[in-house]
Amino acid sequence: MPFLPVTPAFFAALHDASVEHFVFEADRGRLLLTLLLDSESGPSHRQQQVVLSGIRHKTDVERVHRSFKAALSKTGRTALGYRLDEFRLLPPEALQREQGRLNVLLAIDHLPALHLDCQKITSQEGDFL
Repeated sequence: MPFLPVTPAFFAALHDASVEHFVFEADRGRLLLTLLLDSESGPSHRQQQVVLSGIRHKTDVERVHRSFKAALSKTGRTALGYRLDEFRLLPPEALQREQGRLNVLLAIDHLPALHLDCQKITSQEGDFL
């Protein structure tokens, strides 16, 4: 499966996607999001996996990951169906950043918003669950 280009249109297309999995690998500084998007051609859905690599300032991400896991265990379900409220690149002047790094705002319903400082974002469509 080819990687999808990460552009403003890419972020806009993800609005209101269902977050099926939110997995943070702290030792690797990597966040994996598995999203379920409504298909434009009917009632079906498509899956998309977004990976944010080289994340710094991991404490907040770990806290949200724990909240997500706790909510899953409390409900006994495999997915919560929380919606992606906002996911976009922040302008370079919004936060001081190093050359080549990306600042991203990630807001998921019922969870605290995250300002992520990462090295790279990749995305693929397919079956990831």
